[in-house]
Amino acid sequence: MLAAIFLVFLVMCLWVYPPASLSVFYGPLWMGGGLAALTLTLGYWGIFRFRLINILLSVGITGVLLYGAYVVLLHSASPSSYLTWLLLGCLIIFVVGGATIGSIFGLLLGAGLFALTITYPPSADLVLPWMTGMVGMVGIGSVSYLLMRFIEDNILLHAQTNDQLKAARLDALTGIYGRAATEAELRRSIEHAQKSNTPLSILVTDIDHFKQVNDQHGHATGDDVLRSFAKRLRRNVGGSGGIVGRWGGEEFLVILPSMARPDAFAMAERLRHEVSVAPVAGIPITASFGLASLRRSEDNIDQLFARADERLYEAKNAGRNLVR
Repeated sequence: MLAAIFLVFLVMCLWVYPPASLSVFYGPLWMGGGLAALTLTLGYWGIFRFRLINILLSVGITGVLLYGAYVVLLHSASPSSYLTWLLLGCLIIFVVGGATIGSIFGLLLGAGLFALTITYPPSADLVLPWMTGMVGMVGIGSVSYLLMRFIEDNILLHAQTNDQLKAARLDALTGIYGRAATEAELRRSIEHAQKSNTPLSILVTDIDHFKQVNDQHGHATGDDVLRSFAKRLRRNVGGSGGIVGRWGGEEFLVILPSMARPDAFAMAERLRHEVSVAPVAGIPITASFGLASLRRSEDNIDQLFARADERLYEAKNAGRNLVR
């Protein structure tokens, strides 16, 4: 939106103040326009997230504006068209650099203009336009500072809020979805599957004899096993759009959107094999899996999970390290 506004503003400036009538500072005018166009292009590419680029652009804009003022004062020309670029350039500096960098270069620009008007004083009939332009630059700079400060504060607050919400959704130990977030994802996946008439399967999995891991190796090692187990599940199902969440203790839930029972069973077997053939966090373990697929439109989260949980207990009772 800002880029579009700047572009329209540039076109209007060139239409109101055509370069042919501005031979005195033809160069500065087009230098300013070219730099503004470059700024818009870089902004479209998202380059303003790099602080060094922001500083270099601010240096360039400030230099061009001071050079333009020097040319206008040297030739005792009317500053009316130059002041348009001055105000626009001041605004661009704040948009590019933010509140802090914009303030620094705004002050440098103001000091430079003041020094130039002292060194090359304008004629009596041009004093008022120059004073008006300087006051306008101070006003634009102040408003830009307040606006950018407001935007930056709100962006920071939004980022902090997002981080807090994300942290609240994740399990502190494993880094995957916690119980509440997993339930929410499962409910959302069921609703989507029912509306789109697509398959959905879930796996409830439990590390076999996990209590022995804690008893023999300690809870710290047990935590490492849980983290590695969760990572292994997520790595294997992530490519197919699967979602992994910790249901509680050593029990995990795997949501497999758009996956019918045969494919989900093959996925569960692959997961079981991946866990059993290579030690998890240096500890040889196995896991049992219970599979359930969405059956009908009235199926709900409780019914679906209950069927998967029942299959998990069947796998446990049948000797563990199985998929049922």
